[in-house]
Amino acid sequence: MLNIDTISKGFGSQELLTETGFQINPGERVGLVGRNGHGKTTLLNMIAGTDSPDEGKITLPSGYRMGMLSQKIRFSHGTVIEEAVAGLGIQETGQTWKAEKILSGLGFSLADMNRDPAEFSGGYQVRLNLAKVLVSEPDLLMGHAQLDPRAFQHDHRIAAPVPPDQLIPIGPEHRRPVAP
Repeated sequence: MLNIDTISKGFGSQELLTETGFQINPGERVGLVGRNGHGKTTLLNMIAGTDSPDEGKITLPSGYRMGMLSQKIRFSHGTVIEEAVAGLGIQETGQTWKAEKILSGLGFSLADMNRDPAEFSGGYQVRLNLAKVLVSEPDLLMGHAQLDPRAFQHDHRIAAPVPPDQLIPIGPEHRRPVAP
């Protein structure tokens, strides 16, 4: 369970969050919607531990694994499979089947796995970044509006479709349900 307890955060005279609090229980899916510049990314960064609230506290269970889907696309490996496998923990080195399963569920073919990530469209590059996060099996997955919500239609644990009514886009650009 993630607990946000009366946090406040501001930058100079701009107060982004004032005594904000909520709780996310295991199995819940939450969407965070707001205008640009109103604290969505700041809140995600505080949850991820890369920023801290001015007041209040954020509590996570011991050993809680978070996956943050970055807004910036950067690749450091020459093939799709090598890039996805980079998300595996040290103890899972060599278990490429996990990455292959997730990539397949996100629409990559077997032939795609040996291609250079730079050869793909922006949408598929985002899916590759998502695969790299999912392969780590996070307890909490956080992302941004630039992600095509249809990329979440596959549950990474069983590679089965997730019903479209369970997809929650995050950000101001998505004001209507996502078509399957």
